[in-house]
Amino acid sequence: RRPRLLLGALVLIYVSNQWCRALPASLVRFGSGGSAHEFMNVALELDEVQYGLLSSYAFTALYSVASLAAGAACDIFARAPVLVAASALWSGAAALQGCASSYPQLLASRAVLGVSQAFCSPAAYPLIGEAFSKDSRGRANAVYSSGLYIGYALASLSALANRRIGWRAMSLLTAAFSLLASATLAAVAAVAALAT
Repeated sequence: RRPRLLLGALVLIYVSNQWCRALPASLVRFGSGGSAHEFMNVALELDEVQYGLLSSYAFTALYSVASLAAGAACDIFARAPVLVAASALWSGAAALQGCASSYPQLLASRAVLGVSQAFCSPAAYPLIGEAFSKDSRGRANAVYSSGLYIGYALASLSALANRRIGWRAMSLLTAAFSLLASATLAAVAAVAALAT
């Protein structure tokens, strides 16, 4: 039962990871039309080059470098608390995106997102490996990996919700979901610690 609870919490974490990561693509529209309520590029007067930097290097470069440190940290420290802290941090980054009033603030939110999300898989896969036997580990990893596609699907569907609630509220919604996922993993890890 506990391995399944852990896996469920990890799937929530991975869904939130990918939803936050992919969300900006649903929050912009270049060309004619679009309101400042609905699109962050209109609200903050971003051009396509600025958006390109925001969605690529501001995230990817730091993610790549931080992944090396994340792997080492997950070999040294307890993985569940590391992942709880990282997911809470990327929740804060998503909230910062929703509250941003300038391009530098958006860049900062993506940088924090990149660094914190680098800890996700280095922590999650070993947790799955420890919780599941060799006979069921492949299925558990497949279930965990589904979080990637669910997260991207939610990011795509966010474009529909964005019309109604706006890009800021959409960012804050993903932040709240990420914080809930982080709290769920913390609770599952705490129950597991008490049981041992």
